Amino acid sequence: MTKVKALALLLGVVLLFILPATASAQPAPPHQFVGTATLNGAPAPDGTTVTAWVEGKQVASATVSGGKYTMSVDQGNQSFAGKQVSFKVGGNDAAQTAIWAFGGGDVVDLTANTPGPAVVSTAWAGLSQYLVDGKGLTLYLFTQDTQGAGTTPPVATCTSAGCIKASPPLWTGGNPLAKAQPELAGGANQTLLGTITWPDGNVQVTYNGWPLYYYFKDKASGDTTGQYGPWYVVAPQGTLIGGGSNVQPAGAVAGPPGPAGAAGPAGLKGDQGAAGPDGAAGLPGPAGEQGPAGLAGAVGASGPVGDSASNVIGIIAIILAAVAIVGAAVTFVGADRVFKLGRRRVARRGRA
Repeated sequence: MTKVKALALLLGVVLLFILPATASAQPAPPHQFVGTATLNGAPAPDGTTVTAWVEGKQVASATVSGGKYTMSVDQGNQSFAGKQVSFKVGGNDAAQTAIWAFGGGDVVDLTANTPGPAVVSTAWAGLSQYLVDGKGLTLYLFTQDTQGAGTTPPVATCTSAGCIKASPPLWTGGNPLAKAQPELAGGANQTLLGTITWPDGNVQVTYNGWPLYYYFKDKASGDTTGQYGPWYVVAPQGTLIGGGSNVQPAGAVAGPPGPAGAAGPAGLKGDQGAAGPDGAAGLPGPAGEQGPAGLAGAVGASGPVGDSASNVIGIIAIILAAVAIVGAAVTFVGADRVFKLGRRRVARRGRA
């Protein structure tokens, strides 16, 4: 009985360790959000995208139907617990936020407004005039984007969360406007302004076919810390301006990629590799065939015939042995009778 109790106690201790680990490995149930979606004071049109964001990353999306949305935010574990969820309607920031909880459910009526038309202006740095927004912040182009020209549409490639955080696009809520600058001989050209629409509904401003961006370290007018690598400030003519850590001259425009270079000569033959490991043992071979029967052995020669005297002596010896055995048997029987007769006589005398 004592052993049974000990085993039960041991099993209980094991379960205390296993059950919490098993429970923590289970995926956390999602948080459901439902509600209305309003854009510019009116119900968002059907098909408008509603997105949820946690720590600057999109974690869920839904589409509006009948002015309403339903969205499940499920990250598969408990890492979102207690974190703030923000929302966008048609790519525009909603005023409402919520706190994520596993298995939660909230009614969040979202309201958002599209920004007004973006304004593009110009500023001076040294002897160069370059594009800025309506507040004087520097605008950049990214040479890894595709410049729109003719029937070729512009394509923005800075679309990852990390790239957008470092270089936010210049969004617009309508057709962008070039600011009039009568004090200057030239400024932003209205005819070079355009837009591209992202899959989430955001609209980015383009200039001479190039998508325009900010740089997150630029905090005031005149800051141009984003001029590095493939990023350039933009001249009013729509060409990039070299300078800073960039080496292309002012006014140069990145051309199309050149043709691939010819293949180089073949390299030298490498050293012979080490011997490989022994191969696996082969399968057993088939059984061999039965060999032919061996030849019969030769018949041995007959032994010599004994003489008659020896045979007679042998017979006599056998007879004597038999007689001796019979005599011994008779003697043993007679002695036994005598022994029994003596016991009877003694017994009779005792009774007399």
